[in-house]
Amino acid sequence: MKLLKMEIERLISEIKNYRLDNIVGLADVFLLCLGIFLGTGRDIFPESSLAYALLGMILWRYAVLCLGTACSIVQREIRLGTLEQLMMARYPLMEVVVIRLLAAMLVETVKLAVVSALLVLIFRIPLDLGASPWLIAASVVLCLGGTVGMGCFVAGVALVYKRANALVNSLSYFTLFFTGLILPLQLLPAGFSYAAALFPFRWCVEIIRGNGVQAEFVGLLAASLLWLAVGALSFSRAMGRAMACGTTAQY
Repeated sequence: MKLLKMEIERLISEIKNYRLDNIVGLADVFLLCLGIFLGTGRDIFPESSLAYALLGMILWRYAVLCLGTACSIVQREIRLGTLEQLMMARYPLMEVVVIRLLAAMLVETVKLAVVSALLVLIFRIPLDLGASPWLIAASVVLCLGGTVGMGCFVAGVALVYKRANALVNSLSYFTLFFTGLILPLQLLPAGFSYAAALFPFRWCVEIIRGNGVQAEFVGLLAASLLWLAVGALSFSRAMGRAMACGTTAQY
């Protein structure tokens, strides 16, 4: 908890020191959501409302944040030549990465709350969803756990190959367009539906829309645990490989 508190304080300090960048960042998220809403809107979700599109965008922003932050953490430490010091620090490297991801997600929650409130007011989005608030909250938390696992996987790739920006972009785009966050799976080819089943977002959005509970929750749990296991295993093996090859200081 101490490490998490320190990381949150560091992020808040960065927000204060770089106000303009963070204001523009909020505008960037707002414009992206605005474009999605105006471009798809109720034509994509005629049976529900823009509330589902809004929640889909929120989940996607968390995914982008985890993937990008995990990648940048490793790349920055390698570039500065401080990765070996971080490995020998008091806290395990993977724990440091996870804590930084959690802190970034908590700070991002505040930003997303501001953007979401503006969008709800502008579009008069009704927040009557197909599932109960408690079920939605539990599903989102479980989904974010899987997202942290995805971040650890990307961090492991960055440890070995030094750069993983292309992987981050590919996973981000796939998550946005092919897991049901924006485009319903019924509109996609069957192959994408099978691939989407490996990602927690696919199951989370179905629960939020009220399209079943038990089977979807089991799928969400399985997908999240899968990514947590893949993330932990790949990061541990990548760290061992990097230390064995002596490439932790090479960029």
